[in-house]
Amino acid sequence: MPKFTLICEHNNIYGKPDGTKVTYEFNVDSINDVLEHVDLFIRGCGYMPPPGTLDYVVDEYSDFGGGSTLDDYPELKDTVEHHESYFDTDRNK
Repeated sequence: MPKFTLICEHNNIYGKPDGTKVTYEFNVDSINDVLEHVDLFIRGCGYMPPPGTLDYVVDEYSDFGGGSTLDDYPELKDTVEHHESYFDTDRNK
């Protein structure tokens, strides 16, 4: 059974670590359980994700040097404001 440790370190208004840290550890057997715990971790760090379900999606282009951009996910484009490179999976690896 794999063990996961997720850590969120908060910064002050100047971008320096302020010592606040959220650590979340869990042991799970399935990818669905991992996604459920990651969702709980995101919420525990103070984020309120848009309505929906966190899901695993195969990125068909990642093995071939291609990437996805915000234009590939029109359903997300209007729900969250991010820089256009935020959804660029090749850049963010």
